Amino acid sequence: MWQVATESTSKQVIESAAKLLVMLHQEVKPELLPQTPAFDDMFINKCFSIIEAQRPEIASRPEQESKEFNEAFDALPFAANAIVKLRLLPVQERKIRHAIFLLRQLIRMSEKNGIFNLRPHAALSKGTWFDCI
Repeated sequence: MWQVATESTSKQVIESAAKLLVMLHQEVKPELLPQTPAFDDMFINKCFSIIEAQRPEIASRPEQESKEFNEAFDALPFAANAIVKLRLLPVQERKIRHAIFLLRQLIRMSEKNGIFNLRPHAALSKGTWFDCI
C-alpha cells in the first residue's frame, strides 16, 4: 500500500491510498487505543524513511538530467494541472511529495478526531464542543 501511495500518478489513487494508510494506523480496536501514539510514530517514521531513501538517488543524478528536468518543468504553462506537473516529476521527487502528502493527511485526520483528551480545533470552530460549556 505504501508503494501505491508513493509511486502512483493518479490523484484518486494517491488520495484513496493515503486515506486507507491513515485509517489503518488510527482506527483501531478499543483495546489498542493506548498504542495509537506508537502507531502514529511508525507512520511518521515510514514517511521520513521514504524521503531519506530518495536522497542518494537525487544527489547522484547527473547535472544534465537535472537541467533537462528543470527546463521541461519551467516550460509548462503557469496554469498547468497539478497532475501534469506531478507526472513530469522524476520518481524520487514524486515519492517525496507523496510522503509529505501522507504526513499532511495524518495531521488532518488527527485534527478531525482530536488527539486523546485534546479537543480538535475544527470541532471548536463548528460549535460541536460549545454545547458542553
